[in-house]
Amino acid sequence: MSDADVVEDLYSWISRWAGDIMNLETVRKSIVMASTLLQEFNYFCKFYADTVVKLVRPTEGKSIFEQSSAFILYQWEATVEHMRLALCLALSANYNSAFTLLRNSLELLIKGAFYECLAHKNYREGVWKLSVEDDASKLRKELLKKLLDDPDEEQKLEENSVGIFDLISGLSYDYYPNFRAVIPQLIWWKLFHPLEKADRELNALYTKLSLNVHEHPDKTTIGRITIQGGEPFESPQPLRESLEEFIQLLNRVMDIGTVLTLNVLRTKRDSNEVRTIVSQLISEHDLTELLSYPLTRRAVSAIIGT
Repeated sequence: MSDADVVEDLYSWISRWAGDIMNLETVRKSIVMASTLLQEFNYFCKFYADTVVKLVRPTEGKSIFEQSSAFILYQWEATVEHMRLALCLALSANYNSAFTLLRNSLELLIKGAFYECLAHKNYREGVWKLSVEDDASKLRKELLKKLLDDPDEEQKLEENSVGIFDLISGLSYDYYPNFRAVIPQLIWWKLFHPLEKADRELNALYTKLSLNVHEHPDKTTIGRITIQGGEPFESPQPLRESLEEFIQLLNRVMDIGTVLTLNVLRTKRDSNEVRTIVSQLISEHDLTELLSYPLTRRAVSAIIGT
């Protein structure tokens, strides 16, 4: 068999698998089933993308891309990679994989905010709420040692926060900042405002998504099919209950993620500048379209003073 024949044989095999996993006819049925919810989410995605662009690189004013680059790296991975793939899998009725990727999205947003703040002195050397025994605290301690040994790195970090990953290369494997552990520190930094009882809310959301990651029988795709009246081991068909559950949790992750994004990026700008940028954003979007995103509505209204 020639190399070309081998490639063609492999392509045929993989394309069949790809068609099974992401069946476009199943996607169409799912869209029909959840069109209203999906329309809301589609509108919000555009709002979110516009929010990031305007805050990072406004039409007028300086860019804060490099200054926020540690967070942007994780934010991109969360929203452009994991979240989009999660939705495509959910619409293809591959629910367990979709929920698992959604948890990854939430975790990426949280970790991105944590690393971003750790890159800046006013956060890194301010009040620290975590136990000295926590891995996040140990990581911070090692980072402080490195910056003490090379003070020039401190200013570089302020200007280009993605440099933190060079400084903690290897350390983040020895001292891994746990999702649940870093939440109290992010709350102290006011990164979830105006979310009330953020620790309870985030832990509950993380637990709900983790049930899928840890493969509880009723959270596997086959388990969902069996419970919700489908036919196991056949081509997956949309399950209304699972699809709506996924989109509702997707909305919640996006709502919290948008508030987190606003709070991380706004600290890089003067408050009047932020108000001007957000006011322009609101003039181009209809807040009544964001009924499924109450935290974002409250955060935006607070910034512009309405």
